Amino acid sequence: MESILVTGGYGFLGAHLVKSLVNDGHKVVVLDLFKPQEGSDLDWLLKEVQDKIHYMKGNITDLASVIEAVKIHQVTKIVHAAVANDLEILKNNPLTSMKINVEGTVNVLEAARLFGVEKVILVSSISVYTPVKYEPIDEDHPVHSPYEGPTLLSYSSSKLSAEAFGLHYWSTYGMDVVSLRLSGVYGFGMKYPMFVKPLVENAVNNKDVHFDSGEHSKRDYTYIKDVVTGIKKALSIPSSQKIFNIATGAKLVSPSEIATIIKEIKPSMMVTFGNERNEIEERSASTRGVLSVEAAKKQLGFNPQYSINQGVMDYFEQYREYATQKKQKSVVE
Repeated sequence: MESILVTGGYGFLGAHLVKSLVNDGHKVVVLDLFKPQEGSDLDWLLKEVQDKIHYMKGNITDLASVIEAVKIHQVTKIVHAAVANDLEILKNNPLTSMKINVEGTVNVLEAARLFGVEKVILVSSISVYTPVKYEPIDEDHPVHSPYEGPTLLSYSSSKLSAEAFGLHYWSTYGMDVVSLRLSGVYGFGMKYPMFVKPLVENAVNNKDVHFDSGEHSKRDYTYIKDVVTGIKKALSIPSSQKIFNIATGAKLVSPSEIATIIKEIKPSMMVTFGNERNEIEERSASTRGVLSVEAAKKQLGFNPQYSINQGVMDYFEQYREYATQKKQKSVVE
């Protein structure tokens, strides 16, 4: 049994990973600022394993908090999923973005170095890539260039910096540090709407939905359960490569295509799109091409299982179960 620390373990990605690791029999330590709000989607997701989670309230920007979590629980592996990804922060407060996403990462790496942690997984993003130069986009694709700025505000720069520190700790101290570049992660409990959340959850709640823009913007939407599988593979399988894309590797999907899937489930639902411009979305979309996951397949044995249809359906069913139970509880109370 491993003792695994998950920073940001009560966020969307972290919660799904924590539940899976606990169910696998591992000792799981969560370092986060807050537990999920009682009755929330993530609280509901974790209800069956909550009493098995070792929670430590703390901030990754505080090295002492990270060290305490690693030392007390004799942590053997770390998944660093804590992140600042609020668009308002990323756009208007780059110092906060840097402090959380870069300094926080270095704190995690330093704690791991000081206490001989066996492996560290850094959750990164395809936003580190420049606008598409070739497809499929593999891990050797250009990142920042002297001719083009970061594609997603300060997030791109902070994630690239975090990856660079990961490589530094690997090459200088011999630590096993692997960065995983994720793409369009969606599923139950997601916070950043990314078109999918309102489409799925409004369908369950019998509500129509309108988007001001983005009808034809495309991305590699990767289902949360595939992402969790990818992280667990990276945790357990040695690899010579230290950065991997974790995505579907399939053709890109647009919100209008997801709307078509939803309407097959809920024919009465109305989905409309406007023609307004969204500069952040347009800039981010320029990085999105078909992604290569060949390295992850060959070295980690990662094989995504969920097509967009299967992922959306699974999300729909999970959210419907949550919404139904929440409604029944409110009636009883």
